[in-house]
Amino acid sequence: QYVHLQEANLASVDLTSANLVSANLYEANLENAHLGEAKLQHANLEGANLQGMILMSVALEHGEPIYRNPEFDENTILPDGTQWTPDTDMTRFTDPNHPDFWRSVFKGSPAYRSDSS
Repeated sequence: QYVHLQEANLASVDLTSANLVSANLYEANLENAHLGEAKLQHANLEGANLQGMILMSVALEHGEPIYRNPEFDENTILPDGTQWTPDTDMTRFTDPNHPDFWRSVFKGSPAYRSDSS
């Protein structure tokens, strides 16, 4: 099913394990949302605000992260507040074993890190 959430305010919403395959999240506000284990293949995240969002353990399919196929653009704000580029390594936000795995310092974020590391 195609979900139309263009410009939706989904700030701080728990979307754990949500099926957002082919969802239109164009310019949606997903700040501090939790998308752990969500299915995001072919989702439109162009211009979306993902700041503070937790993407850890995004569901895998055939060994490939499902987030690989979403559509991002230079207006997409990533969880760390930077803007997406074609060179962005998204595993930094999804794989806790990544050497530069991102955790928020903002206590209100679901991606908050409680330690100082």
